[in-house]
Amino acid sequence: MTPTNRVKQLRKHALAGIDDVGLDRPLIDLLAARGWINSAGQPWMVMRRAVQQTAILEQIPAVIDAGELLVGKTSYHPLAEKEQAELARYQERIEPAFLKPGGMNSHMAIDFDKLLTLGVVGIRTEIEAYRETLDTTDP
Repeated sequence: MTPTNRVKQLRKHALAGIDDVGLDRPLIDLLAARGWINSAGQPWMVMRRAVQQTAILEQIPAVIDAGELLVGKTSYHPLAEKEQAELARYQERIEPAFLKPGGMNSHMAIDFDKLLTLGVVGIRTEIEAYRETLDTTDP
């Protein structure tokens, strides 16, 4: 079977292109940092992560090359000098507070004894009491 002209063009484009895996990482990191900052008032970590992911998905440019039927890759966006400085500040000051991947990816160990003893209301009361003791000016 002979490839169609569309497939030939896609192959030619793919072979001529650069390996763009990871080229968007600085932009994604910058958008994630902005989303994290914008989610500061959210009481639940899952909501902070949602705001952060929304910031990335809404702002990162998508590329649809001619002839593609399956799309979804991102484009290479070099950061401007101002964006690089902003990202550097975020990485220095904010990134240590980011959630680390791993155990936080939809895995959790529920303390069923505590849940059955205190109930949801009791656990929420305990959380609120803990929050009242936090110093929000001390990272």
